Amino acid sequence: MRVSTLVIAITLISLQSNAQIQIGGQAGWNYVYASASTKDGTSISTKGGNGFHLGLIVRAPFDNKLYFVPQMVFSHKTYTIQYNNAYGDSVKDTHLALNYIELPVLLEYVTSENKPHLFFQFGPSLSIGINGKQKITSMDGTTQDEKMILNYTHYERFEFNLVGRIGYQFPNKFSVWGGYAYGLGSIVDADKGPVIKPRMITATLAYWFR
Repeated sequence: MRVSTLVIAITLISLQSNAQIQIGGQAGWNYVYASASTKDGTSISTKGGNGFHLGLIVRAPFDNKLYFVPQMVFSHKTYTIQYNNAYGDSVKDTHLALNYIELPVLLEYVTSENKPHLFFQFGPSLSIGINGKQKITSMDGTTQDEKMILNYTHYERFEFNLVGRIGYQFPNKFSVWGGYAYGLGSIVDADKGPVIKPRMITATLAYWFR
């Protein structure tokens, strides 16, 4: 939570010290897939899934054509790990549905200080798991629904990503962007569990309140 505290503190300082600060809301679509394998490197197939996100965004001038863009976003992610009995436990696949609070801390470059213009964003993001569910399908077709356990022995609560985006600022208060988030670590903490590194494609519409 230290990272989220730092983001909030920097945002508040910016709000107090710069009249050009912008605050907006955002909503959009997620498509999540994953790179998955066993601990010994055997590849495991995955199937992507759709989700959504919504949240707040702050935009503060940093330097010539550069802006500091912290955000706080609720994100719902779904995808499927297709084990096909990889561990000899008769599990065919596991469908994951997770809810996160995401805290991207991005640097933005704009092609022009005037509207309309293109912009590019890049930086790290911390995702904090709130809760999740998994649907386990066995090789014989039977299913079992379970709550996901987010701790240091099951599924990881924290997820770190590198984020890149390209967007367009309209002449009015709307902007749109497409993005890609690259997961840096596995979401599974179990010693003998798989290595699962999520990847996410996003499309977002934002509206600037000020």
